[in-house]
Amino acid sequence: MKCLFLGYNSKQTKLINFLRKNKISVTNKKSKVSENEIGKYDLIISFGYRKMIRNSVLRKAKRPILNLHMSYLPYNKGAHPNFWSFYDNTKKGITIHEIDKSLDTGPIVYQKEIKFNILKNKKISFKKTYNILFLELEKLFIKNFTSIILNNYKKKINIKSKGKIHKKRDLPRDLENWDVSVYKYLNDLLAYKKISNVVHPKLIWKINNDEESRKYSRNKKSFSYKHHLKWFKETLNKKKELIYLAKKDEKIIGIIRSKKINKELFLSWALVKKFRGKNFGTRLVKEFVNKKNVTFFAEVHKKNIKSIKICNKTGFKFLRKENDFLIFKRSISAYTKFLSVHKSSQLSY
Repeated sequence: MKCLFLGYNSKQTKLINFLRKNKISVTNKKSKVSENEIGKYDLIISFGYRKMIRNSVLRKAKRPILNLHMSYLPYNKGAHPNFWSFYDNTKKGITIHEIDKSLDTGPIVYQKEIKFNILKNKKISFKKTYNILFLELEKLFIKNFTSIILNNYKKKINIKSKGKIHKKRDLPRDLENWDVSVYKYLNDLLAYKKISNVVHPKLIWKINNDEESRKYSRNKKSFSYKHHLKWFKETLNKKKELIYLAKKDEKIIGIIRSKKINKELFLSWALVKKFRGKNFGTRLVKEFVNKKNVTFFAEVHKKNIKSIKICNKTGFKFLRKENDFLIFKRSISAYTKFLSVHKSSQLSY
């Protein structure tokens, strides 16, 4: 039997030598495969292969190509599935599936759920969890080797409407390396300090008064520092609006404000200019609302695409449109669900 192994080489995975020991001729390739060569092989396996296989190539294969994917499909299709399983709080695991014309949507052949408890194992890193899943994926293939070779297995529908597809560019820029603790990244990255006296007034003035902040506000005109200082003191005295400083590694990255309007708490946020475009806005809102067991609303200008995306990523649901502004709501139930899922996680190792 001839096997084409796409992706990792024999130094990166033990599966190639395993196949050869079982008298299977293996050709390893990382580059694109053509329609002409695909029909030469009886079995084609994709593991760590970074290229999409065209539909015209798939049709030339003798049997469906198998892909080894490091997620519990249909969750986390595409790039960096292990990271997104933690970030989006979805099932973690491994899957062997057939490849079809779309990304990671083919029928599921074998899969296994792997549970991690990052609350009990706070030091476990993204790299460590990746290595665990990698070994489990190899074990899953070896365990079912005979059925795979004989093309004798049951298929399960890979529900295309479930789960998200992530691309390489979606990876947050604040993730500096894979050795960081999963718990630290998800929970300890940002710290919040409620402002109870007149501290950092100029910094907050600059954040609220810059061009981008004014562009999407109801009042688009810039304001003087003297005017800001008066508003700032009055706000702190009346206590109808709470202002928090958000910090990363002791550096102030932005502010988040909670204001009561007609018995409803409205949330707003803004970042220091140099920290924008690095996913800190999403992290700032997500971590803040997850620590507060209350219902929040948010008012976002219809052209403020970045803040609309932040709302969508942090559990806010669109309610209605008011002139040029969109009103979002994040209920207590979303927070409760977040906690219950994390508390029920268990570590299998």
